[in-house]
Amino acid sequence: MTIFEWIFHYLQFWTWRKSTPQYGTNFFRNKSFLALSIPFLLVFISGLWSDDLRYWLSRVQLRLPFLLIPFAFSQIPPLSKKQIQGLLLAFLGIISINLLLVLINYAFDFDNINTKIGQGTAMPFLKMHITFSVMAAFAVCAGIELWLSRFFIRYKWEKPLIAFLTVFTFIGLHIIAVRTGLIALYLCLILRGGILIFQNRQYILGFSSLILLLAIPLAAYQFVPSFQQRVNYAVWDFEQYKMGDPDNKSDSERLISLKMGGQIFSDNKIWGVGYGDILQKSERFYTEHYPNLTAKLPHNQWLLTAMGLGLMGLLASIVAFFLPLLEQQRFRNFTFAGLHLLIFVFCMTDIPFEGTFSLVFYSFFASLFLNVDAINEK
Repeated sequence: MTIFEWIFHYLQFWTWRKSTPQYGTNFFRNKSFLALSIPFLLVFISGLWSDDLRYWLSRVQLRLPFLLIPFAFSQIPPLSKKQIQGLLLAFLGIISINLLLVLINYAFDFDNINTKIGQGTAMPFLKMHITFSVMAAFAVCAGIELWLSRFFIRYKWEKPLIAFLTVFTFIGLHIIAVRTGLIALYLCLILRGGILIFQNRQYILGFSSLILLLAIPLAAYQFVPSFQQRVNYAVWDFEQYKMGDPDNKSDSERLISLKMGGQIFSDNKIWGVGYGDILQKSERFYTEHYPNLTAKLPHNQWLLTAMGLGLMGLLASIVAFFLPLLEQQRFRNFTFAGLHLLIFVFCMTDIPFEGTFSLVFYSFFASLFLNVDAINEK
């Protein structure tokens, strides 16, 4: 490129920058939007001490939504509370339709699917079942808030429809029986009950809700075959792990992956092995200690972060995760707090930031709430 071309491109950039003086500045001035981009930046920087640059580049590409989605939301005008609620209603509707299709398929092959669930497999016709269960749990939380705020777009019959879709999704989550989604959902509902008691002073409704939450899983175990099969399999799988027989058992293999991640982290505490080398190091561990098993990354996002980025990267990731929640006391908004609680539980049981669907889900809704100025309006 000649000196004249450099001058031309500089003048072109200068003209564009003068004509759009606010472009990009909203992103860099907002601590919460910047915090959402930290998971991308940490992986990007770890290329400095990663040997497998091809795998590192694939991880960098995967995490681009953490940079691009917050940046995009920071550039558009703030959405109104009603617009946010409309998007949440649309999300609830989409999740309900997908869940209905899964349950129809389950009804047509009831006995066979129950048998497979008892053997540790996910319900058929449900790709990315853990991610879907977490998204469905968020849809339930959103539905509760929409119903409590008496939201409707145009017609009053929309309010009972919102209640129906919320209850349907809640029941459907117990039928598909994905433990991560159920645990996360119940923690969010306990949080909502606590808000009713301590913040809204609605003691009767709050305590009644908490008692009901304790009774529902017991009833589900008695009357929902898929839920019962999932619980029974989890107990049996753990017993097999204690007996030293982890082969082809989902929960046992998860525990082994955590053991592997902890060992590699303990050997590389400060900066980790570099995110580009997490797969290579995992495969080496399995070859040495569990040659009969397929190598897996540790089923815990925080442990995987510590393994790849060390203690410094883990601390930066945790601060980046909680900063948007704490800034301006956004934790007072139940839907936003519920989203973070759901994702935190997800990170404890799986690796959502290593999958495009779950990563985009979190970064989209977190950015959506950060976009609106009056997030604490009630």
